[in-house]
Amino acid sequence: MSLIELKQAVVEGNSKAARTLAKQVVGNPSEIDQAIDQGIRKALEIVGERFAKCEYFIPDVMLSVLAANAAFKVFKPFFKKQGQSVGTVLIGTVEGDIHDIGKNIAVALLQAGGFEVVDLGVDVPPNKFVSSIRKVKPQVVGMSALLSTALTAIGRTIEEIKEAGLRDKVKIIVGGSAVTPEFAKEIGADGYGADATDAPKLARGFLGTKAIT
Repeated sequence: MSLIELKQAVVEGNSKAARTLAKQVVGNPSEIDQAIDQGIRKALEIVGERFAKCEYFIPDVMLSVLAANAAFKVFKPFFKKQGQSVGTVLIGTVEGDIHDIGKNIAVALLQAGGFEVVDLGVDVPPNKFVSSIRKVKPQVVGMSALLSTALTAIGRTIEEIKEAGLRDKVKIIVGGSAVTPEFAKEIGADGYGADATDAPKLARGFLGTKAIT
């Protein structure tokens, strides 16, 4: 199996080819880490770069994410058996906003990167984030907002997490077209994503995992 072939399959969004190539890799489990790092991770980096340059659009990104997921599902049982750390990310679009395309791409990329993701959906009130943190015990919480009118909901959610005594237990990532780096800093978020493709890199940095993106 060529790592170049696996990388190309993901870049092209060819799930069938990615799955087939991944099955070839698991015949020799010692090669899984390399396939994840040099095959899938590199491919998603290319996809992210093309998306940022407007060479790829949302449908292209989703196809590549699906291909990455197809390969990773083959790897995942072996990945866990080897004792690799897989972190948990809780994510949702905040109250007052029902847009979910960016969030859904972030979810898919995080899952492709080996993270366990709990998606709360859209229009999520602060108290649901708080109760879900208590129940799920994630290491990272992601909040998105496309509408500028929903920005206050991000601030309120972080405040309620603080009031619940949970702020020091999670890292908070914020993103969405309405969010700016300055706003993220102002409300005390731990990380800011310019677009959905930043989510895995930020989560990986916080968790120190060997996730693939």
